[in-house]
Amino acid sequence: MTPGIYAFSAFALIGLFFLIMGIRCLHSDKPSGFWANAEQFEVTDVRAYNKAMSKLWFVAAVLYTALGLPLLTPAN
Repeated sequence: MTPGIYAFSAFALIGLFFLIMGIRCLHSDKPSGFWANAEQFEVTDVRAYNKAMSKLWFVAAVLYTALGLPLLTPAN
């Protein structure tokens, strides 16, 4: 096995973590936010907010996994 497969596996695992975070966010009953040292604003529609946040996590999962795809090409 080439080292690229191991590196891609790391990218894929982090992408899987982002996917799990999106699913968790989608099914949460309280507003879920990012981890930051900022004050959380008032959320009026929790369901729509969590749906939008889960879309962000899903896009991040796809993009992060796609960033690892070039690692699968054979090195010369």
